[in-house]
Amino acid sequence: MKLKDIFEVEKNDELHKQYTDTYEKLKERYRKTNENGYNFFPKKELIGDYTCESGYARNTYRGRIPEGVELNELELSMICDDGFSHFGGSSSIYKDGTYTVVIYID
Repeated sequence: MKLKDIFEVEKNDELHKQYTDTYEKLKERYRKTNENGYNFFPKKELIGDYTCESGYARNTYRGRIPEGVELNELELSMICDDGFSHFGGSSSIYKDGTYTVVIYID
């Protein structure tokens, strides 16, 4: 899946609503709060052991979604990036549960 950059998302009302609704539902389902009141996604529970390679203007996440966790490619990218305020990228989930998410950061 090609991820849209934040500028493209914000100028299209329908797309902005879709991304915002998806992120809000994701937070309702999975977000937790620690003892200091900080909200976070429990990444290890949701996207398993993963690597994040930082390169020129991009972060590339690779790993395997744990059994029993249901995520689509957009949701996966939102967990990796803690939202959707980025410059685009791509997200792929393969049949064996492995994934690659590329987030353009500059």
